[in-house]
Amino acid sequence: PLHERFTPADFAALAARAAAAGEPRAVERAARACFASVPARHLKTWATHLLCCQVTAQPGAFETPFALLERLSASSQRACGHVFALGDIAWNCRTCQKDNTCVLCDACFRLSNHEGHEVFFHRAAPGGCCDCGDAEAWVAEGCCEKHRPAPPGSEDDDDPLAALPPLLRAAGAAVTRAAAANVVAAAVNAAAAHEPPARNAALTDWGGELEAISAALQPGVIDAPAARASLLDRLTAAAAARTATARPAAGARIRVHDDDVHSYDDVIDALAGLGMTATAARQLAATVDREGDALLPTTSSGPVDALRTVQARGLLGAVVTPASLAAEDRATALAKWLSELVKSSDALRRLVADAFAAPLPPVDAPGAPPRPLFKKKRVVPFDPLGIRTGDCADPNK
Repeated sequence: PLHERFTPADFAALAARAAAAGEPRAVERAARACFASVPARHLKTWATHLLCCQVTAQPGAFETPFALLERLSASSQRACGHVFALGDIAWNCRTCQKDNTCVLCDACFRLSNHEGHEVFFHRAAPGGCCDCGDAEAWVAEGCCEKHRPAPPGSEDDDDPLAALPPLLRAAGAAVTRAAAANVVAAAVNAAAAHEPPARNAALTDWGGELEAISAALQPGVIDAPAARASLLDRLTAAAAARTATARPAAGARIRVHDDDVHSYDDVIDALAGLGMTATAARQLAATVDREGDALLPTTSSGPVDALRTVQARGLLGAVVTPASLAAEDRATALAKWLSELVKSSDALRRLVADAFAAPLPPVDAPGAPPRPLFKKKRVVPFDPLGIRTGDCADPNK
């Protein structure tokens, strides 16, 4: 594993050296390798070193990657984005806010001028954020000096990426794109884990049939009419046999998710149907209610029957493996890291937006023509799971 063979600084230096030697996409390939294997608890450090690798590798460079990002953050005219915790003070100003949902955190309000304005405060619910510096939510005159947006057309209103050193911009684009691809892949795979047993990849073993079909698809073989008929028969037979030949992946277990439909007693009854005692079923249902999901204990009937039983009761059940859980943990760590970049500076926020707005190939179709994850760089979801909607001529539908 990478984290046992290299330190984050040494690995980043190797990636920078390869990029300087003309190795194409060296930093992005290093980031993908890192994000696929380094434990989640170490990813922030590794990702930050790779982000800054080409700058810190320059002769005479003295800043650490974290010091470099801190300096960028201190010089950025960014929106505040402070996320409210339960009970935090949030300020409204009817003179400055664009609508009633727009608020300032207490720190930004105290550093801004609202003399003569109609203001009031309330205790915030968790999850909202401060709108100071967001020109679409708050007038510039009512923002604090740190977050006040530059006037349109001024020098400070130029493309924020222009403020980045070229080497940081190049490496940053590669690393954030690799992180975005990792997060999207984990989300797609997590959604696919909810498929019924007959279509769930973690519960299906093609038994070598897939390799035989792939060989039959080679040019010159598929052209003959007899070969096409044989291939159709084999595809049909293989699809029909998927449930019968289901062999769960090593360590496969069933995870039950909370929903807004079933009651506490519904979950307990469903778990009791799997042979759990009433006490164990109540304890697991309490975990699902409190944490949002829980792993079912292994049963003698195996994960195939367990998933079938859970889904027959209408509950949200998914198949997970140790590898998929580790991948989800890494993707969660990367998503948090990207969120920190978004909050730190305008330039890094643009890098992350570009990474998600750029075309990302569908996870289940390597080499397929890329499609954009988001239609625009503002966060507008557009076909994030790569779902095909038939032969639709209008790409906007």
